[in-house]
Amino acid sequence: MPQAPGQSEQSVGLPEIEGLSEKQRSETLAGAIMPTCLFLNTVSVAFWYQPVPSAHDTMTLYIHTLLPRELAQGQGNEDIAKAVEDSIKHIHMEDISVNEGIWRGMHAPLAIQGPLSLLEESIWQLNQWWVQRVVEHGAELPK
Repeated sequence: MPQAPGQSEQSVGLPEIEGLSEKQRSETLAGAIMPTCLFLNTVSVAFWYQPVPSAHDTMTLYIHTLLPRELAQGQGNEDIAKAVEDSIKHIHMEDISVNEGIWRGMHAPLAIQGPLSLLEESIWQLNQWWVQRVVEHGAELPK
């Protein structure tokens, strides 16, 4: 899982998934399946992000946590669930203020649209796909 500075997955009670290669243990995988399935996979846990648009400028974000069965169903799973929840809240609370600033910047009179960062091209691709779908089907959003 993304980590707060100085915090490791092991420090919040999450052991690495067994059987991972050295390369798999050193990487975090993030991806998107158009239009509203985003995921993050780490050495201990995966998250499935489900943004549900409610208008052209608002949405509700559901974050689903995927743990190995033995962790999710084992002893102390309430402690693990709380540790994961606290960690993901910490990360996203930091992101909210950054995202709000980006939103304001996107609506500035001289703003030029494009990728937010060379490292986050998938976000821009998702936005372009979504805009194309809205244009093709009118302003009606899926229910």
